[in-house]
Amino acid sequence: MLQIMGYGSEDELLNKNIHELIHYKHADGSTYPDTDCPTGQVTKTGEAIHRDNEVFWRKNGEPFPVEYWAHPIKNNDECVGAVVTFFDITERKKVERMKNEFVSIVSHELRTPLTSIMGSLSLLRGALDKLPAEKVQSLLDISHRNSERLLLLINDILDIEKIESGNMEYNFEAIDVVPLVENVVQENNAYADRYHVDFVVNKRVSSATIFADKNRLAQVVWNLLSNASKFSESHHKVEITIAQDDDRIRVSVRNTGTPIPEKDRERIFEKFTQADSTDARNYAGTGLGLSISKAIIESHHGRIDFVSTADGITEFYFELPVARNNPSVMHDSACA
Repeated sequence: MLQIMGYGSEDELLNKNIHELIHYKHADGSTYPDTDCPTGQVTKTGEAIHRDNEVFWRKNGEPFPVEYWAHPIKNNDECVGAVVTFFDITERKKVERMKNEFVSIVSHELRTPLTSIMGSLSLLRGALDKLPAEKVQSLLDISHRNSERLLLLINDILDIEKIESGNMEYNFEAIDVVPLVENVVQENNAYADRYHVDFVVNKRVSSATIFADKNRLAQVVWNLLSNASKFSESHHKVEITIAQDDDRIRVSVRNTGTPIPEKDRERIFEKFTQADSTDARNYAGTGLGLSISKAIIESHHGRIDFVSTADGITEFYFELPVARNNPSVMHDSACA
């Protein structure tokens, strides 16, 4: 208990009112009167209680969610005190929040494209012979785009499961990161057009060999391009820069749009996270891309991070070690 509560010795707790030490405020910061405290009621009623929706407060004033039980201590038939057993349920609450976010996001991300696909197919089925060719093509295009969206969602969920179970497989090989990035950019120019932005590649190095799984690394580049496109101001450029600093290659994706609040920095790479935005556009996505990207880059002995300024310039980047003609480096990288 001492460690959880942040106290150094039992002397700090002896002969003290426990409610005034750890239970004096509600989660919203409002005063929790001693007379309303359930543990205090135990000594009056002689009946045990259980709560899982309150907080205790550490010595430094930090709250944490708890589940606790209070059982009366009786001397003959007189209640002379209570024994309180509690658990810090911070991780449980975090998992519950993530589960709720997962259900909410997946429900939305499934329902929206499925509704669109069903609508398009219903129109085609009911009036295929009456619709002009352009309309038929438009409905087919809508169905195709939304089918791709569903496939991306399913792949992201499967990747997260593989990462968490330790079953994500990598096929490491020597690749030139420059053409890989250029190819990913070229293949996704149509996606940029959808958001009225332009991809611009700045090469500060002509080539750079790294040991990587080219498909997984392409997935990271795509995730960064996708985010930058969605969160960019229309008719702006998304700049992709490839640079080298000594023994590390750096790929960065920079866009102009709504800045990422500093309060979101610590959780931006967590699962199901999307930074708050006042922009009225609806940003499709599961909030899994950055979490997956972080796991992939770290499995390549690299790092991923971002900077975001108040004027709306946001740059995500990853750095990876450049391969040398050294058999031990090749072996270590291939076995990562």
